Amino acid sequence: MNDLEPKTEAKKTGPKPKPPTPRSAFWLRFGAAHFLSYPPSFAAALAGVPLAMVVRESTVLAAPSEDVAQRLVLEVCIAAALVVYVLIHLFALPWSLAAAAAVRGDANASARRKRGWTIFLTATLVTSFVSVFGALAGWAWLLG
Repeated sequence: MNDLEPKTEAKKTGPKPKPPTPRSAFWLRFGAAHFLSYPPSFAAALAGVPLAMVVRESTVLAAPSEDVAQRLVLEVCIAAALVVYVLIHLFALPWSLAAAAAVRGDANASARRKRGWTIFLTATLVTSFVSVFGALAGWAWLLG
């Protein structure tokens, strides 16, 4: 072999990946939903500040100190974020369970996966829109 001929690498034969298990299929979808739940939860927390001024206005304004007032507002922000966070995880359950069913080879697995994905995507987008729009509208009202 001379130096002008291109060198070809031998095919690498490594261990073949294991087929997915129902558990891994479930956790892959649920993990994706977990990471996708953070931005809408953050937006809901931002929307919680003006919401706190509507829900707890007299309590916040009558607070004995600024620290107490901040804590009262923060409680509403955390509650709003937690509600959105839990809802998105609940919306992911049909999609995750359908993925596990597909790996098991259950009948109607394809239809279940499509339905689960539609539920998750639609509900997450609606929740995200409501969180972002609520934050924008609330802050516009609060600062206006």
